[in-house]
Amino acid sequence: MIVSIKPVTEAGHDLVSLGEVMVRFDPGETRIARTRSFTVWEGGGEYNVARGLRRCFGMKTAIVTALVDNPVGRLVEDLMLQGGVDLRHVLWSKFDSIGRESRNGIYFLERGFGRRGAVGMMDRGHTAISQVKTGEIDWDGIFTHARWFHTGGVMAALSESSTAVVLEAMLAAKRHGVVVSFDANYRPSLWKERGGRRGAVEVNRMLAEHVDVFFGHDGDLSAELGKSSQGPAWHTVESFGEMAQSVIRDFPGLKVLATTMRRVHSASSNDWGAFAYANGAVAEGIRYNNLEIFDRVGGGDSFASGLIYGLLMGRDLKWSLDCGVAHGALAMLTPGDSSMATLAEVDGLMAGDGAGVKRSMAAKQEILNRIREACLVPVLRASSPEKAVRMARAAAEGGVIVMEVTMTVPDAVSVIRTLVKEDPQMLIGAGTVLDPETAKMCIAEGAQFVVSPALNLRTVQYCREMDIAVFPGALTPTEIVTAWQAGADVVKVFPAGAMGGAKYLRSLKAPLPQIEMIPTGGVTVETAQDFLSAGAFGLGVGADLMDERGLEDGGVTAKAREYMQVVKSFRER
Repeated sequence: MIVSIKPVTEAGHDLVSLGEVMVRFDPGETRIARTRSFTVWEGGGEYNVARGLRRCFGMKTAIVTALVDNPVGRLVEDLMLQGGVDLRHVLWSKFDSIGRESRNGIYFLERGFGRRGAVGMMDRGHTAISQVKTGEIDWDGIFTHARWFHTGGVMAALSESSTAVVLEAMLAAKRHGVVVSFDANYRPSLWKERGGRRGAVEVNRMLAEHVDVFFGHDGDLSAELGKSSQGPAWHTVESFGEMAQSVIRDFPGLKVLATTMRRVHSASSNDWGAFAYANGAVAEGIRYNNLEIFDRVGGGDSFASGLIYGLLMGRDLKWSLDCGVAHGALAMLTPGDSSMATLAEVDGLMAGDGAGVKRSMAAKQEILNRIREACLVPVLRASSPEKAVRMARAAAEGGVIVMEVTMTVPDAVSVIRTLVKEDPQMLIGAGTVLDPETAKMCIAEGAQFVVSPALNLRTVQYCREMDIAVFPGALTPTEIVTAWQAGADVVKVFPAGAMGGAKYLRSLKAPLPQIEMIPTGGVTVETAQDFLSAGAFGLGVGADLMDERGLEDGGVTAKAREYMQVVKSFRER
């Protein structure tokens, strides 16, 4: 793993961001000085990352910020609620009726087009978040169950106290083993009274000592101002590697350095790509030349959220980088600061086309095809994580290529993580999943399908949104049809043995041939072929195969081979 990330917990957040959230006034296709109406969006560099991870990638995120308790502040709150980010850590300050003591930040931005560049105007002086002091936020409480902390140069630039709060948060995150990322995001207007570019670099260098993943380039960290201080170069793999190595020499604690590449042809046409460096190697992201731009604000933030998503999911650097580039590209094709993209669209753009839904569905269909081909889905239950892993290995030795790890196994999520790492070719699913929160934890660790003994509509909906194959449990015809109509890919018929076994399955398939079913309960070596003949999509096999007593005498492996022979004989009939 590129960075060491704490495991998923039901009570915690995948990512917590610290930063200012403002109201953006968008005049649409006209000009700020000529419009008679505005569309409003919420926006802020650090917040945009949290929102993108929540809305596009389904991760659990929170924002730490401060707002004045007046109608504008409540507008920001309402917009953030739509973004799905947890707001429990928002600090509210009292409104003094005129904004002399504290204000909410607003800004106006008109989109450019062709040779006409974008025009923006900030009104963010003396905002509530810029006045937050160290000691006012319970960072230890926030980071107890968090996995990742993100902030950036915008938050650090707001005031001297903002810089101190950023440092305080980073130190607390480190105490709790939380990954820290920082987007340098230099804004000249924010540093005008604090030393300009040199002042920003001094702060960045101080904070970088506590950062794991840095979004920026050598100009954000170089002690000597030079050409790179004005912006990143258009790198090659070789030049980026040289630059990254020089940065890592100065800041050996950095695990990842990531930089976006943008070549502007016009306001509505950019070349877009990125590079990243980790573990001594450079990854070059996919490149989108002449990308048509609708609204470029937030592209870098969406890049960051995509790359972070990949790393949170345990993907390699190249995949994570491509995910960030694709997500950033999609974010610039819609209005507003935040991404409106779906995971399916990101997946499709990474594949080289715009047919994201088709490509994602194809990936899920491939998993379903492999399960149908394998026929056997052993249901793994064990008294300890160690025995669960041993049983999975024993079954694999007998030819098993699909495994359902039930949540009744102690620390089942870690078992999924271990098996996924050990054998990427084996399909690992999560079983006895009763809610979407558990599904999310398992998917984050690599589970490729989700199984439940009952029907939970929220779990089915979540898996559909994530394009993960889902097999909810049902027993009666009414329950089976309800599960299928809710979006089940396959229905787990449980407990099949108690209802007559293969005869019951055959009676179900007669009026419902369009619904795929996996019988579970009552499946043995002796009954397996009868279930397959009755029309089973696959076989959920429990204690007849996955028995701890078979670990010591080779019984699990031997029984797996028996089942594989039954499957082979059925196919050869």
